[in-house]
Amino acid sequence: MPEQTLEMDIGEEAAPIDNEEATLQHHWGGGACLARVLLSCLPTGGDRLRRLNPAIHARATVAGGLDDVFLTNLLLRGYSNLGRLRDARHLFDRMPHRNLVSWGSVISMYTQHGRDDCAISLFAAFQKASCEVPNEFLLASVLRACTQSKAVSLGEQVHGIAVKLDLDANVYVGTALINLYAKLGCMDEAMLVFHALPVRTPVTWNTVITEYAQIGCGGVALELFDRMGIEGVRPDRFVLASAVSACSALGFLEGGRQIHGYAYRSATETDTSVINVLIDLYCKCSRLSAARKLFDCMEYRNLVSWTTMISGYMQNSFNAEAITMFWNMTQAGWQPDGFACTSILNSCGSLAAIWQGRQIHAHVIKADLEADEYVKNALIDMYAKCEHLTEARAVFDALAEDDAISYNAMIEGYSKNRDLAEAVNIFHRMRFFSLRPSLLTFVSLLGVSSSQLAIELSKQIHGLIIKSRNFIGPLCCECSN
Repeated sequence: MPEQTLEMDIGEEAAPIDNEEATLQHHWGGGACLARVLLSCLPTGGDRLRRLNPAIHARATVAGGLDDVFLTNLLLRGYSNLGRLRDARHLFDRMPHRNLVSWGSVISMYTQHGRDDCAISLFAAFQKASCEVPNEFLLASVLRACTQSKAVSLGEQVHGIAVKLDLDANVYVGTALINLYAKLGCMDEAMLVFHALPVRTPVTWNTVITEYAQIGCGGVALELFDRMGIEGVRPDRFVLASAVSACSALGFLEGGRQIHGYAYRSATETDTSVINVLIDLYCKCSRLSAARKLFDCMEYRNLVSWTTMISGYMQNSFNAEAITMFWNMTQAGWQPDGFACTSILNSCGSLAAIWQGRQIHAHVIKADLEADEYVKNALIDMYAKCEHLTEARAVFDALAEDDAISYNAMIEGYSKNRDLAEAVNIFHRMRFFSLRPSLLTFVSLLGVSSSQLAIELSKQIHGLIIKSRNFIGPLCCECSN
């Protein structure tokens, strides 16, 4: 088929073909026919693509259709969409002809599915085997792989290639470079690329705003957010969420309220991720009624929504409300994760709510969260604070790894219950495993009445305190209290 006719055929809007499998079985139909079938199911994917992509691949192989680079590139896309990386690579390795799209498709596929090592390796092969010059899409994919694998040296090399090709100011490459440098903590380099971009998308702005917020530079993040508005770039939901997070980190309630107002006016307030960070802001600024009002008005709540509200109650010492919210979450059909269970166990410990704590322990077992070390430590702490040391010890003895936090919780529990012998036993065991005692360890042991303390133990503790000089000041304050 002449090239012009082929382009016309595959450029037409692909209509659904009722009997695709029969078509594939009984006649070849040409690359354009098969390309049209693929184009009709690539956007939606699903079972139709899962069925037809391998069938078209097989038919094209038998009929010699793999010479058609356009068709094989579509097959690569199909396998990538289906997550069938091996099939895509098998096809790629057997392609008689490859173009830039072929290389870019497989590199992008590896990056999207977290196989950054394969993406980087294939890019190296491309540099050796291909005479073609990489375009902005291929470079952006490689830079994403460098970011995810923290390959800063290779990322700098790709940056050099982009400069030579005059692609460093391209919005796709520039955004990927900013993301690379920002994620690896090189904010000066990230901002140099940022300022050099002639056009900045919301994604570009969000990258720098988010990273500054995450490294504790909330003020810089908010300055960038203001500048974004001055330059006439409309923030999307991701930018708004990052800006609110910056306000939350700074405790900047008024700034958060202003962004809340903008989100309301721009109809972004209904976005779950934006509402979640607003709830977090109001909770951290002790505006629980505003946080709860937002939570109650949400059309859709995810696990983050529930855990944020639970954490908010805990941060403000409303432990009973946190526990009630936890059970409301389970009744709504949500499966609490390790973070939620850890948080609510802390509330149970603060209230000495042993009955509630045991119920949550049962949920932990049912949800197979017992292996989570944070959950185990929270269970030990909860039982110890509730003065149920037998149950605390049972969880402690089942620990897969020795953890200073668990030891401190047990020592504190035994000390509060005046059980010096067991407290000392755990203390010696802690030292045997070379775990560093904390200020809490010493305070707990010294909290037992002096008449009970053996003289040798007193000397050991005194010696350890002297060695750990950073404890002396705080410890004196604790003892004077």
